[in-house]
Amino acid sequence: GENGHGGGSPLHAFAATSLGASGPCRSDDNGKGVLVRSSADGLAKRVLEIEGLVQALDLNESWTTKPMLDGREIMQIVKCKGGPVMSSFSERLVDWGLEHRDGTKEQAAAFVAEIADQVKAEFAE
Repeated sequence: GENGHGGGSPLHAFAATSLGASGPCRSDDNGKGVLVRSSADGLAKRVLEIEGLVQALDLNESWTTKPMLDGREIMQIVKCKGGPVMSSFSERLVDWGLEHRDGTKEQAAAFVAEIADQVKAEFAE
């Protein structure tokens, strides 16, 4: 990347600067510094693996994804008046949208109708 830094994402910057070769290492006389270094190196590798998966799955901005249907549309499909159950429908619809990037509103509506009884039952318990 620019200025000699790789990746460019916050995860990469964290792994490279906080946990990488120049990362934290306590120097105490019990040899624990080596354990800290080993743990930090393992964590840095895991962070980079996760970052690679996020990029490979094209999920870099996934936290900004909104449900394909709004609350009113969901309420009409599932025949309920809202409440806490709506957040469950919205979350599942976001997940569905991430898995079906080319999905249509009609397909999203069919998915919501398909899971309606199950989701409502979870909130009836």
